[in-house]
Amino acid sequence: MERVYAPAGEAAGSIALDREEAHHLVRVRRVAVGDTVIAFDGQGTSWRCRLADSGKNAAWLEVIERVDPDPLAASMPEVWLGTAVPKGDRFDWIVEKATELGIRRIVPLVCQRSVVEPRATKLARLRRTVVEACKQCGRDQLAEITEPVAIQDYLANRVDGEVRAFADRGPANLAEIAATTPWPQCVRVCVGPEGGWTDPERALARELGWRTVGLGPHILRIETAAIAAAAAIWQAFSRDPASGS
Repeated sequence: MERVYAPAGEAAGSIALDREEAHHLVRVRRVAVGDTVIAFDGQGTSWRCRLADSGKNAAWLEVIERVDPDPLAASMPEVWLGTAVPKGDRFDWIVEKATELGIRRIVPLVCQRSVVEPRATKLARLRRTVVEACKQCGRDQLAEITEPVAIQDYLANRVDGEVRAFADRGPANLAEIAATTPWPQCVRVCVGPEGGWTDPERALARELGWRTVGLGPHILRIETAAIAAAAAIWQAFSRDPASGS
């Protein structure tokens, strides 16, 4: 079933789509009046709808029913992925796949060995990538992409009820941390640049209480490490916190 992004949400049983979404739904995907679609607002709510009418610059949906959220996804902690930014279009790939894996917030990190700091225009384009990824994967809540943050500020920031994982060569892994800590409200991970962390960055992470976690026996590229960390978090924390399983 086709999915459309409707940030304005429902009003009196109807949803109005903007020009871009209406064009894609009607002209590109060839959805006809009377066909059923799923509309989502990007904040976690979605509706099963019927295409009621369309014009040159808009389309209107009739709401049939609200769709219940996935209970497993709802039970997951909020996950922040702090990552250095690779060259070229590889950060686009990180954003797309991190969105599919349920990352709530993507934080571009500026590290001592960083070579790329994304501009505002690129971040705006990447936010559209998030929308498209949510449409494809069935996610109803958009991942947030923040402005770039200095690594020392990301490390020093604190979030209530969090688990903090510093991706580096180390014996611990996220599954071990999940098994030995109380159920967290938030999991934050940070992935360094391809030149690696500097000794002062490692020392600061230890000083501030971050747990060093390994992501495998080999040295990984940024995008591989970022998605490996996101997938490991999903595997470690995708259990019902009430039952512990």
